[in-house]
Amino acid sequence: MGEQPGRLFPNIIKRVSAAGTVEHAWLPGSDEGGYVSVSAPSGICLTFNPHLRCIVTINGRRSQRDVEPGCVQIAGPEAIYWHVVREPADVVEVTATAEVRRAIAEEMHVPQAAELEDQHGGTDPIIWGIAARIRTSLRTLREGADLEYEQLIRHLYGHVFATRFGGRLRMKGHGKLDRRRLERVTAYIEEHLADRSLSVAALAQVASLSAFHFLRSFRRTFHMTPHSYIRARRLERIREALTAENDPIDVARRYGFTHLRHFRLTYSRHHGLAPGKQLADVLNLSA
Repeated sequence: MGEQPGRLFPNIIKRVSAAGTVEHAWLPGSDEGGYVSVSAPSGICLTFNPHLRCIVTINGRRSQRDVEPGCVQIAGPEAIYWHVVREPADVVEVTATAEVRRAIAEEMHVPQAAELEDQHGGTDPIIWGIAARIRTSLRTLREGADLEYEQLIRHLYGHVFATRFGGRLRMKGHGKLDRRRLERVTAYIEEHLADRSLSVAALAQVASLSAFHFLRSFRRTFHMTPHSYIRARRLERIREALTAENDPIDVARRYGFTHLRHFRLTYSRHHGLAPGKQLADVLNLSA
């Protein structure tokens, strides 16, 4: 089929590891009869931007869903077909192999949850952090990242089985932040993203841990350092601000980026897009 004038095309990068697949997609907006995206069975998606009144079909049944920024979508044994998503979408999807899902579910004493189930909605900072890391890695075309993807897939499914399906490990916690500490720390970060004095010492105090134990627990929980997580959250907030403001320099400085060249490079690596560039710009390309 030839190219159609004005038509937008999906832009997808996908990698396969021993544990499953990871992919990042910029998808065109569509109404009925347009482009239909598909969430893989037993997959986990995170959507970075919001969408209202989406129409989906699961096993022939249609329903309407709203998608908030950072929304988590878990698919069950049936694929999810997204018929109406009016705005371009920025999505990461992770799908573990059946063998990996079964092994993790059995280890966590929830073998019945190995195929997962349809669960739409809610945000989760750990899932967001994993998705942001995958997006950056895929869009910067990092070589030799298969082992990292395998680790992140296993970490993601273990987290989902624990938080959504009642799974538990033999050794409680494994040195991670517990739920209450995690909620306090992430809430504090969100409230102080524009605060240049935001520090490990302050976060450790919020968590009621020593700085040493906080750093170790945070890394075990997120698979990234507090610095990397806070930088990623600031870059996400900058992207939101740039949709309403015209001066990227002022917005960048508000969140601690004072060197323009460094900001542009860091922003482009994180989002896969230059500051101010819109999804429609890349979706207008057929390749």
